[in-house]
Amino acid sequence: MGDVVKAGEIALSGADNKIYNIGTGIETDVNVLFHKIKDAMGKDIPEVHGEAKAGEQLRSVLDASLIQNEQGWKPSVSLSEGLKMTVEFFKQKFGK
Repeated sequence: MGDVVKAGEIALSGADNKIYNIGTGIETDVNVLFHKIKDAMGKDIPEVHGEAKAGEQLRSVLDASLIQNEQGWKPSVSLSEGLKMTVEFFKQKFGK
């Protein structure tokens, strides 16, 4: 079971209706994500870069300390492994 599913189970099992950020607290560049997803898919897909859109968010890092402190959740799956699991799910689900 992946980190997000575990965090979802924790959040849904409580009666306090809190909102939690789920993440590692490590900023990851969109180019790094592209290459990790490409590797997980086993595809040779070319990079395509374009101009940033007006108002586009340029950086984001989620702080999961609230769920860590209150519920004991912490990330245990690496980004690469989590992306591989996600790609495998979609391959099984949609046969691609």
